[in-house]
Amino acid sequence: QLRLYLDACHSYGGEFLPAHTGMTWAAQEARRYHMMFCTCMERTIALLREQREYRQMEALGRYAAGIDPMEDWEAVTMEALMALGAYERAGRFYEATADRYLKEQGQQPSVKMRKLLKRLSDQMLHRHEVLEAIQAQLSGKSEERSGGYLCPYSVFQGFYQMAERLSEKERHPAYLLLCTILDSKGNPL
Repeated sequence: QLRLYLDACHSYGGEFLPAHTGMTWAAQEARRYHMMFCTCMERTIALLREQREYRQMEALGRYAAGIDPMEDWEAVTMEALMALGAYERAGRFYEATADRYLKEQGQQPSVKMRKLLKRLSDQMLHRHEVLEAIQAQLSGKSEERSGGYLCPYSVFQGFYQMAERLSEKERHPAYLLLCTILDSKGNPL
């Protein structure tokens, strides 16, 4: 079912006979094809969301936004990026979309996009709360067990540089092990 819906979505190439929109029959067919495309998109997105196929969902959102601009398909891409944990990319994508909407339409992105941006900022704020918990744990103010934690790359880079300097000073080699944990579909956990 998903494959057929994806094929149907990708068979839509944009507005039907755009040079002939003044003709009644062409305008009617254009509306009908557009409605069919929107229905296929909504069903496909629901299936992708259900199956946690966020990479395909991102690609589909970008495709739809490219052939059917200003119809809020960018929200699909934004949702997929957030689900993948690509918060920085999602932020940059939102900024680019907002700029395009302002330049081409003179308006702000849709309410749906703004809600996603708020959710994104809330998740980023949550990361700062996690950092505060880590600081409390490192200073001994937390009663939780220590273990691995998620941190921004720049913080990790600082930790690594510090460990590398200490290892040079003490003449012990430093090793780096990279483990990426994915679910069965290749999405980050």
